[in-house]
Amino acid sequence: AWGYSNPTPALMKELMTIFAYDPSIISDELVQLRYAASKRSGYREAYEAMFPLGKRQAIIDDWGLSDEQFQSFRNEWLFLHGFNDSIVPIEVSLRAARNITRSQAHFFN
Repeated sequence: AWGYSNPTPALMKELMTIFAYDPSIISDELVQLRYAASKRSGYREAYEAMFPLGKRQAIIDDWGLSDEQFQSFRNEWLFLHGFNDSIVPIEVSLRAARNITRSQAHFFN
């Protein structure tokens, strides 16, 4: 299932492992703290309001910017991206940097 629909400590640990640069810092205590936070009153309702079932991926896709929107940026931009990023593909930073005139992109291993 997309996202964090059926919260369990095991799923929370899996999600935290995906997002952590160094998964070795994810202790059982940290997992329990984050799991408990996700179970607080109102959390699930807020999540479901932001990402209605059946429309979740479409909402994320709509958050992206077009090349024309990037090209309209006039400020300087700096993109820092890790080659091993498992969440955001490196192509995202490359596309943005190519379309923003005053930008630099640096990539790290």
